Amino acid sequence: MWDDNYPHKVYNNTKEIIVINMDIIRPFTGLVGILNKEFIILMSNSKIVKDEIKRTEIQIKLIDLKLIIFFKNYQLWNLV
Repeated sequence: MWDDNYPHKVYNNTKEIIVINMDIIRPFTGLVGILNKEFIILMSNSKIVKDEIKRTEIQIKLIDLKLIIFFKNYQLWNLV
């Protein structure tokens, strides 16, 4: 989890990057608490976020399929 209170850098030398973005409803009171909750609701219902969720789900299914194929091939290779 990233904490935006502190500057940070991330290095990734792979070709694929998967980032899970989440916002935590903090226990703010008054107007700030209301705004925080409303912002989370607004963002979670936005077309951009919903489209990204669909793309991510497709990517996860593809990764799962690649893993299944890999392990089936691995098992066949070890049987020979």
